[in-house]
Amino acid sequence: MLYQSASDASGIANALSGLGIVQARLGDFEGANRHLQQSLERFRELDDPSMISLVTFVLAYIALLQGERASATSLADESLRIAQELDDEWNILYALMLQGYLALDDDRQREALTLLRESLTMSLQLDDLRAVAYTVEGMAAVHASQGRVEAAWFAGVAASIREQSGHALPMVEAAWHERYLALARGQFDDETWNVAWAAGQAVSHSQAMQRALGLGETVESDGAVPEPSLAAPPVPPLSPRELDVLRLLVDGRSNQEIAGLLFISHRTVASHVESILNKLDLESRTAAATWAVRNGLA
Repeated sequence: MLYQSASDASGIANALSGLGIVQARLGDFEGANRHLQQSLERFRELDDPSMISLVTFVLAYIALLQGERASATSLADESLRIAQELDDEWNILYALMLQGYLALDDDRQREALTLLRESLTMSLQLDDLRAVAYTVEGMAAVHASQGRVEAAWFAGVAASIREQSGHALPMVEAAWHERYLALARGQFDDETWNVAWAAGQAVSHSQAMQRALGLGETVESDGAVPEPSLAAPPVPPLSPRELDVLRLLVDGRSNQEIAGLLFISHRTVASHVESILNKLDLESRTAAATWAVRNGLA
C-alpha cells in the first residue's frame, strides 16, 4: 500500500514479486501466478531485464511443479536467455538447474545430468549452498529415474547440506522430488536404502562434490550410452605444501585454521594461496577449491 500511494513503480513490482515468491513456497500457486504475472508486467515496463529473468524463472518453476511442461520450458528458456545476455551468473545457474529439472521431467536423463553438473559448478564458484542442495537433489532424481540406490546417497548428501546451511526444502517442492525417489525406493529393502542415505549424509562435502561432478560417467540413458567426459587438464606444478593448502581450501578452512593445522605462519599460508591462484590462473579461493574437486585432488 505504501508503494502504491507513493507511485513507486519499482517498489510495487518488487513487492508483488516478493509476495508471489512467498505464496509459491506456501503452495498457493494461484495467488503466486497472479502476483508474479503482475510484477512481470511492471518489470517489462521498467525495462529491468535482471528482474524479468528472475520472475520468469520462478514462474517456470511453478509451472514445472504444476506439471505444465510446455509453459515451464518457454519461461525457462526466456529466463536463461536474458541471464546469459546480462552475464548474470546467479540467474544463469538457477536457470540451468531448472533446465536440468525439465530435461529430467522429459526423460532426457543425460541432458539433465549435463545441465545439473554445469549448475553445480557455478553454485560452488558462487558459494551458493541453497543452489548446491537443489542441484544435488536433481541428481538424486536422475538416479531415481534409473532405479538406482545411489538416489538415496545423493538425497542424503542434499539433506546434510540443507541441515548445515539452514535452507529447508519447502514441502510443495519436496513432493516433486519425492515422486522420483519413490520410483527407486520401492526396488530396494529399507535397510539398503537407509544405509545408502546415511552414507550420503555422513560423507564430507568435498568428497560428495567430487562424486557429483563426475556423476555423468555412471548414469546411462538414450540407449544406455554413457555421457562422454572431458579429459582433465594437465595438473600445474603445485608443490606438496601447496597441495596440502589446496585440500584444506576445499574443506572451507580459513588462513588461520590452515596455519594451525600445517604448523606454519598465517603469512606463509597467504603466500601459498596467492601462488596457487596464480598457477591455476584463478581469481578466488572458491574457484581453486572447485578446480581441485573437479580434478580429483581433494
